[in-house]
Amino acid sequence: MTRYRTVALATLLLNLFFGVAAFEAQSLSASDGGGNGVACVLDIVVETRGSTGAVSTKTIHREFVLLEGQSISEDLSTRTRFEFLDASMVKSSGDKTVSLAWFADTSVFNSVDFATEVLLEDGDKSGRSTGSSTAYVSSTSIRTSWTLTCTEL
Repeated sequence: MTRYRTVALATLLLNLFFGVAAFEAQSLSASDGGGNGVACVLDIVVETRGSTGAVSTKTIHREFVLLEGQSISEDLSTRTRFEFLDASMVKSSGDKTVSLAWFADTSVFNSVDFATEVLLEDGDKSGRSTGSSTAYVSSTSIRTSWTLTCTEL
């Protein structure tokens, strides 16, 4: 293994470690917030069907914690595809609103995206948003389904 690869591997491992440590610290601080935070679970399924009947399925599962007024932006892109996730939580008059937007390009010419919200009205401890959409392009269909569940901490 060359020195460059060794350094790159060490950097990647450190980033992964500190990223997990930062997420755990964020989770701990949110759980100590006395009801100021929400824990959310996002599940996305993108199913692409070609004219030959071939089916390609991509699944995304994310768990995250948001504090009042906080937002997160996550770049899930690969070398060949763009993918972004943005989420935020706002508290107003006792209600908490979690907003989420997701974008991904699925091929050279096609992309999918959605935006959704979960409202935790005063006294509600959890809420859910579900949805799906299908796009037809030439002889291909792309169906995107999602569920966002948020629970007050």
